[in-house]
Amino acid sequence: YGMWFWFNGVFHYVILIFGALVSIRSIIESQQQRPETSIWIIAGIALPLLTNILYLLPLSFLRYKDFTPIAFAVTGVFFFVGVFWQRMLQIVPKARNLVLNTMQQGVLIFDTGGLLVDYNPMAAEQLGIRETHVGRRVRDIPNLRDIMANHEHDVSQAFESELMLGNEFRHYDVFVRPVRDTANAAIGSVLVISDVTLRMKLMEDRMKLAAETQRANDELKETQMRLIHREKLASIGQLSAGLAHEMKNPVSFLQSNLRVLRRKLESLGARYAVDLPDSEIREIREVLDDSEDGFSRILTVVDNLLQFSRTGHDAEKQLYDLNRGIETTLQISKSLMNASGPISVVKEFGDLPKIRAYPGEINQVILNLLTNAIHALRNLLGEEGRIVIRTWADDDFEYCRISNNGPPIDPELMEEIFEPFFSTKESGQGTGLGLSIARDIISGRHGGTITVSSDRME
Repeated sequence: YGMWFWFNGVFHYVILIFGALVSIRSIIESQQQRPETSIWIIAGIALPLLTNILYLLPLSFLRYKDFTPIAFAVTGVFFFVGVFWQRMLQIVPKARNLVLNTMQQGVLIFDTGGLLVDYNPMAAEQLGIRETHVGRRVRDIPNLRDIMANHEHDVSQAFESELMLGNEFRHYDVFVRPVRDTANAAIGSVLVISDVTLRMKLMEDRMKLAAETQRANDELKETQMRLIHREKLASIGQLSAGLAHEMKNPVSFLQSNLRVLRRKLESLGARYAVDLPDSEIREIREVLDDSEDGFSRILTVVDNLLQFSRTGHDAEKQLYDLNRGIETTLQISKSLMNASGPISVVKEFGDLPKIRAYPGEINQVILNLLTNAIHALRNLLGEEGRIVIRTWADDDFEYCRISNNGPPIDPELMEEIFEPFFSTKESGQGTGLGLSIARDIISGRHGGTITVSSDRME
């Protein structure tokens, strides 16, 4: 047959057997339960080989009859059945590549040695991965090294990372998963990197919007409560002013009549001094003095009430005497002091010029502070309550300090004391708006400042 005959035969059979083994191995590794595919391929390999062997053997009935070409033809049919009819060559690898290439996440594949072996286009776009990076480790790939800092590439994990690209921070969700074969042996790892920068920005914007909405709601609620409170004060002020005005006229009329009566009685007393005992004359004079003193006190209270009630958020600023406003407010709060136990008031008034202000609102602030001071002195044991009011002025401002010898304020509450609806009083005894309204009146309406300290007063 010659040398080339045997070389050609061996060459074809080696290629045939090697290709068949590769196909069978692919079937086994694919974990697809199709043993008939392997049977068709093995039969296709064995048929021409067996036919050729029979031809070479000295068998009389096959001598000089070579069926090898026919066997190869039948082998082609067997391979067609095994490969195409049994669907050994499926399009799954192409589908997987298509999915990887169109994914919105970067995918990077590493072997067991930690070398990059493959990546998809999104990884190239997100991290600048190039062909020159294939075969390199994570630490040798700049952007990937920054994302994977302090994290292993072959340990199952999920974490967040960020990277400075250009002039902005990019945020990423990173998932690492080891890859194992059918025998559960590690053959590499897969990194899936998702750029979530836009989602993070949307979340931040939503959080900011929610915070702004909550702040606007709180401000709206606070403003609403303040307006309601002011309307109540304005209504009370109008009612008090009307009541005081109605009381002042008849009381002034009675006081005037009392003075006329006093003159008449004194004239009659001088005429009938001989007939009236001195004791009765003194008694009449004491009654008249007490009555006139009573009328004077009523008129003083009425005047203070009229002075205090001059308020309203639509009122214009007027010249205001701070010391007089304090005196007026003290008269209004005298009954509350008397009901709270023995409380002494020390007034240290400085020489103050008049300022332009809303008198009723300033009086309301003073009343709120005095009310808080009086409430703080209710629980003193064995000690007389004392309130000290001091006023002074410099070239730019007038100052008023109201202090008491009650228990100090908890330092943890100092930052919240001016917040709306914050109160240390029992439920039903306060709205928590007094100091908030006071701050609004002093800071917002008059451009001043109001502060609190908790030093023990000696």
